[in-house]
Amino acid sequence: MRDPHGNKWDMPYKILIVDDRAAFRGVFREFLTHFGYQIREASDGVQALDFLHEAHDIHLVLLDVNMPGLNGIDILAEIKMIAPELSVIILTGHNVDEISKSVPEGHVQGYIAKTSDPDEIRGLIEKVLNDQKTRAMPR
Repeated sequence: MRDPHGNKWDMPYKILIVDDRAAFRGVFREFLTHFGYQIREASDGVQALDFLHEAHDIHLVLLDVNMPGLNGIDILAEIKMIAPELSVIILTGHNVDEISKSVPEGHVQGYIAKTSDPDEIRGLIEKVLNDQKTRAMPR
């Protein structure tokens, strides 16, 4: 049921996938839309930041670390200036432990290795969205 006041937390949740590889975005888009998520895509950091300046209904960003131009860590800093409350999960094809050392504490809600099990990916996304929804609801 839709909130008459336009509650951002009504389903379907909107996820922005930021990755320079179209094939990867496509696989994630197909996987996540199967579970009812609405997907937006950005092929680089500039496109992602432009999108976030315009759209205020994104619930979660899945952010690749290694991209040409602005890398994921630089984009993350910009995202937190635009929307500090926005949840971000880092995507990486590299060692998660190494990547996590370069991310400021508290800036991301999780890390996903691109080779992770789909159930693990879905579980983390659901947990992050539920945690964020709980924090956003009036008490």
